[in-house]
Amino acid sequence: MRGGYSPQRQERGIDMQDKLLKNRLFICSVGSILASLPMLSVPAFAQAEGAGADIRATDIGNEIVVTAQKRKERLQDVPISISAVTGAEVAKRGLTNLRDLSQAALGLQATSPYANSNTKFAIRGVGATDFAQNYQSPIGIYSDEVFLGSPIDSSFAMFDIDHAEVLRGPQGTLFGKNTTGGAISLTSALPKDHVEGYVTVRGGNFGYIEPQAAISLPVTESLAVRFAGVLRDRDGTLKNLADHTRLNDVGQQAARFSALYKPGSDFEALLTLGYGRNDSNGMFGQPHDRLGQNPYEGYYNGFGLERIDTGNATLKLTRDFGGFNLTSITAYRANKLHRKEEPDSGVGTSGDFQVDWRSKYHQTSQELRLASDSDGRLTWMIGGYYYQDHLRANNSAQYPDPSDYFALNFRLHQDLRDFAAFGQATYKLLPKLNLTMGGRFTTERQKFTYENRFTGMDNPFADGVAPALSYAENRTYNAWSGKVGLEYMATRDNLIYASVSRGFNSGGHAGLAFSAAQLASTDPEYLIAYEVGTKNSFLDGALTLNLSGFYYDYKDIIVTTVVDTGGATLASLKTNAARAHSKGFELETVVRPVRDLSLTAGAAYLDARYTRFVSAVLGGDFTGNRLPSSPKWTLTGAFNYDLRLPGDKTLSFNADVQHVAPFYRDAQNTPQLRLPSRTIANARITLQLENGLSLGLWSRNLFDEHYFTDAFTDPSIADVTGGAPYGYFYGDPRTYGFEVGIRF
Repeated sequence: MRGGYSPQRQERGIDMQDKLLKNRLFICSVGSILASLPMLSVPAFAQAEGAGADIRATDIGNEIVVTAQKRKERLQDVPISISAVTGAEVAKRGLTNLRDLSQAALGLQATSPYANSNTKFAIRGVGATDFAQNYQSPIGIYSDEVFLGSPIDSSFAMFDIDHAEVLRGPQGTLFGKNTTGGAISLTSALPKDHVEGYVTVRGGNFGYIEPQAAISLPVTESLAVRFAGVLRDRDGTLKNLADHTRLNDVGQQAARFSALYKPGSDFEALLTLGYGRNDSNGMFGQPHDRLGQNPYEGYYNGFGLERIDTGNATLKLTRDFGGFNLTSITAYRANKLHRKEEPDSGVGTSGDFQVDWRSKYHQTSQELRLASDSDGRLTWMIGGYYYQDHLRANNSAQYPDPSDYFALNFRLHQDLRDFAAFGQATYKLLPKLNLTMGGRFTTERQKFTYENRFTGMDNPFADGVAPALSYAENRTYNAWSGKVGLEYMATRDNLIYASVSRGFNSGGHAGLAFSAAQLASTDPEYLIAYEVGTKNSFLDGALTLNLSGFYYDYKDIIVTTVVDTGGATLASLKTNAARAHSKGFELETVVRPVRDLSLTAGAAYLDARYTRFVSAVLGGDFTGNRLPSSPKWTLTGAFNYDLRLPGDKTLSFNADVQHVAPFYRDAQNTPQLRLPSRTIANARITLQLENGLSLGLWSRNLFDEHYFTDAFTDPSIADVTGGAPYGYFYGDPRTYGFEVGIRF
């Protein structure tokens, strides 16, 4: 349904040639690395991090190291509900972007109306339903400790990572604003002081090809560098019966360079530079009237486009002063978006409703932290944070039917500036009992301007045309967040904890509107979370059992709803719901009955409802409704077995399954926007040879489940088809293929 605008055939051919050339250049680069391997005299390593890691080095449950509290700690020692995935697990499961983490992290939901951007995350029912370029999610996303402020960055390529963490519940003290529901944190693989790396090539149906490579090189005794890159290319899963083309394709390229300088034991500097590009023909779905038919084919007269370019630079400095250390993180990120779509899905025969999205964004941030060593009765951390971003969007919508013609240009500029101070301390009350207290104060200044112009088709970006609507607002938000917690470590392998924490998400503006009233800013939302949990390892690590229970008091909830403003136009309205309460639990277990076998199971229960929500904006009383993206049950399971063969070979069998109960995509609990339950299974078989070579076969969505990944309201669908104004996006059908890799 997201697709649209039909460029000339010549433009399509040029794009395809450019795409093929880039693929060939990348594959030639990978081939050069492979060709150079025999000339490298390096020892064999038992474990390598990142996508090329030996799957025999998959996490040992109670020894995963995370940085959820800005320190390196064992996962089982952290008094927070966390799901952690190692780089080896990411590679083994074939997780390629942040959306895929929802298959591995209990309680995380991910939906997206577009191909590679604006993914909307929810944790324990706290999430966003907005699709605009300027929305601020209540789930904070961090890459190498840097906050990603733009939703356009939310589906970047995930490759060569050390580990990923999903933190459930408010993380307002150490992570800051916009972590009302939790945080997603990715940590890239670091350069090593010796030569090591990997090359993998994956291929499969729908023309899927994915070469990925990384290499660490020591430059001097104190300087090491790492190069990593990935290319993903896949034909579309949706067949256009009108011209027999393929829609919903994938095209991603990304590269990262990092340099680690360690002249001694008391100082280190880490520089990271990254670039990425997403290039696809957009995201097409199915209108409501086609439900029950083949979801992977249809008649479309539109051709979509989504091009995203991203770049980033980060400098992290750490100095150990003996007893305490100072950390500085300076970061810059930028992205550029060009998306063409046809919200009516191109099913009409004339007068296609076309939307062109264009935006440029950049952000700068600086964080300083002073932290004590982990030894001693008192550990503490204090810090300051500065952040600013700038968004410039210039969008247009056109309906060129001669009998019902209009064209609209809508521009928005948004500037944000944040200042924050924070601190957290843990005091050992008794040898096994700790008290943790922390707080953070944040000031955010927002500057927002918006204009609408109605214009002619020959000038869709409305230069020189007087605005039909002009709106500007400056607003400052001040808020505090914090945490109080108790942790009782009964033994090294048994932790019990309880906490009360507070988080907030700053208010904002709608990104698509037709009146000043629709653009008025919302108030911030606040969440107080009460949580108890336990983390346990029994039988010398043969059994891991983690359990957490929570109760949320959620106030002034920011709700985004798409409404019909007449004709084929829509507006994205924001308002504050008075209150909601959520309660539930997560249970995660890992059983290792023998050395080479592990069985994993997880269950999450969630009851998240509005307890007071009467809205004049939406025109109704929605008290008692379930929060969007809040399935009652989520169940997971995984099987991993390594069969050791003669000659230091290993044959590995891996399978995982996830069941998600139905959930709504809007606050009104519209029946047509209720996503049915889904059960997705994946499997993989890998043969690892003694020389570092691995050969594998894999399948995702093994049983070819047809399931929705998102649903939405769009009046242009009804305007064109004469049917119901709802649309749906389907997940990928069964995919399968091979993988060849080598570690060195």
